[in-house]
Amino acid sequence: MKRLIHITALMLALTAGVSYADTIRLYPHAMTTSNTVELGQIAVLEGSAAEAMSGVVVAEWPGDNQAMRVSLDQIRQRLSDAGINWGQVSLEGAAHCTIKQRNVKTQAQSHNAPETQAAQVTHAGSDHASPATTTTNATAHSASTPAAASHTPTLRREIEARLRLASPHPSETLRIAFPLNEPWLDEPITGPTILRPLTQVTLGTLIIVVERLDTEGEILDRRQIRALIERESLALTATRPLRPGQTLAAEDITTTTVWLDNAHAQPLTEATSLIGRRVKLALHEGDVLYSDHIQAPYVIRRGDLVTVRVVTGGLVVRSVAKAQHDAAMGEPVELRRPRTGERFEAIVVGPREATLRLETAQPTPLSEAQPTAPRLDALGSTVDRLLTEARR
Repeated sequence: MKRLIHITALMLALTAGVSYADTIRLYPHAMTTSNTVELGQIAVLEGSAAEAMSGVVVAEWPGDNQAMRVSLDQIRQRLSDAGINWGQVSLEGAAHCTIKQRNVKTQAQSHNAPETQAAQVTHAGSDHASPATTTTNATAHSASTPAAASHTPTLRREIEARLRLASPHPSETLRIAFPLNEPWLDEPITGPTILRPLTQVTLGTLIIVVERLDTEGEILDRRQIRALIERESLALTATRPLRPGQTLAAEDITTTTVWLDNAHAQPLTEATSLIGRRVKLALHEGDVLYSDHIQAPYVIRRGDLVTVRVVTGGLVVRSVAKAQHDAAMGEPVELRRPRTGERFEAIVVGPREATLRLETAQPTPLSEAQPTAPRLDALGSTVDRLLTEARR
């Protein structure tokens, strides 16, 4: 009995300073329709302590701006003011979140045009339009409908106008094309027509099914078209071929206007921050530069003492190990424990900081438990040893 009490006391001592591994991970981009921004709108919340902060207001819209940027430091301050327990929650993710505000009132007005007795266009719900059915008059087209009143409504004009209206990007930065260039896209709309998007994209190829109906609502014909949506952006491009490991000089890159068809593409734009950095992947002349093309700056150097956060189940244990090589943010780094010489890998999460996540087995009764190899984390290996001694 005394031996078991002794073991229990040692385990309690070892777990001092352990915290629950709840995480708040900031998105790089987000959209909102309100005048305030809550944490749950711009971050992934993992764990009950993190989820309890979902409704905390982390920013308010400044004036009539349609976009703003919120940093991790600003969010950390707002959460601190709200009384968060940082011993239970870690804050990770993008360094900044760019937030855009969608004008709901304007869109709602455009989607509530009255039905008419004449030819109509109906847009089925998608990520480009309100889920509610929308109708427009194709013979006496009013100025409030997406197509301009001075033009005869055609499928090309209707689709392009609706995509521009529903896009999260400014209309003037969009380019919309129809790669197959079907000639019937420019024919006047002469009867009820349904536009039904099949894919969910804001940039890239959008497939739309076009259905013409008779006066009884029966389908006369069905066609499928492809619309290519691109946005204009400034980007750094290579002025000549670049090889892996090459150090960038000012004459190696230039700022160019490019068209992007990927909603997640974020080309590099700041040339001064890249000078002296190394190229990670081979580039051809004219290639757009992205962050994964450039070697990130090292935040851990060989020989540094690194604080390692070992995550096992819902617990976190911190220890210190020595880096065996240079490493950048997000990369694996080999570490060695100073006392035991034991080597292991962890993921770099900050300057001289790394995280190691361990899978934990399902608990088994003490009488049925089998001897296992010691785990890498100090807490786990010590507990394993104590349990082994208790079975003797």
